[in-house]
Formats: sequence, C-alpha cells, structure tokens
Amino acid sequence: MSFSLIDLVKRLLKNSWWIIVLGVVIGASLYTYAKHSVLTAYTAERYVIVSKDNTDAKDPNSRVQADQMLINTYKKIANDAAIVSTAKTLSAVPVTKKEIINAITVSQPDQTLMMRFSASAATAKKSVAIANAYAKAFTTEGKKLYPDMANPVLLSSAKKADVLSGTIYSPKKLAIFGFAFGITLGAFIILLTGIFQNYKRLMTKTTK
Repeated sequence: MSFSLIDLVKRLLKNSWWIIVLGVVIGASLYTYAKHSVLTAYTAERYVIVSKDNTDAKDPNSRVQADQMLINTYKKIANDAAIVSTAKTLSAVPVTKKEIINAITVSQPDQTLMMRFSASAATAKKSVAIANAYAKAFTTEGKKLYPDMANPVLLSSAKKADVLSGTIYSPKKLAIFGFAFGITLGAFIILLTGIFQNYKRLMTKTTK
C-alpha cells in the first residue's frame, strides 16, 4: 500500500480546520504577549568630536578627509574591553559589562568628524547612563589605546528628555508570524503522523 502525494494532500484538507486553529492559537498568543510584555527600548545618544588641529596644515581639506577616514579606526578602538570596563565604573546606575556591550552602538554621522555613542536599554535612565559613561570612557581610554589619536571632545550629555523610545516587536507582525508558524507546524505534524500511520499499516500487512 503506497502513500502518494494525493493522499497527503487529502489528509491536509481533511485536517485543515485543526491546522488553522493551531495557527490562530499561536498567533493570538504572540499578539497577547507583545501587547502586555515590556517590549519598549529606550535609546540615548552622546557625541564625541575627534579631530586634529588644522591651524598649521598645508592642506586643511586633506587633513579633514584623513580625520574622517580615521573614525573607522576609532570605532574599532571604542569596542575595546578597557573602555567597557571604564564605562561600567563611570555609569551612574549599576550595569554589567554584558549589558553595556549589548546596549552600545558606535557609529559615525555621515561626512562628520563625530562619533555617535547610542545606548538602548529597558529604561530611559539606564540608556542615558550607559551612553554618557561610554562616551566618557572613550575620551579617557581611547588615547591610551591609540596615542596618535586626536584629543576627543565630549559634546553635551545625554538627557532623559532627549531619549527616543520604540517597540522592539510589533504585536501585529508577531501575530502574523505566529499564525504562519502555526500553519506550518500543523501541516508538518499532520504529514508526519500520516506517514507514520501508513508505515504501521504496511508493516502490519507484511507480517500477516
């Protein structure tokens, strides 16, 4: 007794109601989770200017371009463990090194000599604390790690009033994902059980 593709399709159609129910249940569960769980991220930013003095430069434009290219090097330095450790010490709120590493993002605004230290955390207070501490840590430790670096200049501190917030997960998107996952899972279970039952029938028929 064979188990053809047509048999599998018939089995799926026969149990389609069960598959749809599973999709709805998982989708609704994820939607409810997203609506009632803390899924908001708060992001604070602080900027640092890293530029050498161009007063005596023969070609100031070339010096500026060179400084801009060096920002990529400074971004690598900003991820050094020494800066993470110093940031932990300087933070105004208790944080772990792992929290700092997960929270911080270092970037360069286009066509500037600035470095942007962005910190995302579960609370506005923590995001501000990490952003400020990390930027300060870079200005104190960066020069030690790379002596030829220009003296970093800290700009204004990050403040709670300037913190940006946003949801990490969209309830609607999670619901759609949950529904699709439930449909896929249900279909897989139905097909797997059908193949297993067919195999059992074949084995029983063979032994008779």
